[in-house]
Amino acid sequence: MGAVVFGLTSNEAAAIILTAWRFPPEFITAINEHYTPDKHNMPLTHLLNLSASMADILGYGLEGEWRYWLDTEQVYHKAGLDPKDANSIIDHAFESFHRLLKTI
Repeated sequence: MGAVVFGLTSNEAAAIILTAWRFPPEFITAINEHYTPDKHNMPLTHLLNLSASMADILGYGLEGEWRYWLDTEQVYHKAGLDPKDANSIIDHAFESFHRLLKTI
């Protein structure tokens, strides 16, 4: 879990905001748990952890969060992905992100 500032972690603050904005409970839970996916079984939690890990690999991670990202076969499988596909997924994400940047 992240550092506690003002009595809340960033994940707890996000959960409060997302609840107020009426996001689906599954999204809120995944965001709240994505720093510790190994302790949870929801696929979206693992997918969010892997996505943040991939963003970090591509140089777009948030400073200090790298220690939360797990690149294990278990996380891939719980996210519904095959670890052998990691490089192609990262390449596709990188290409899609850069195409998006060109439209801005």
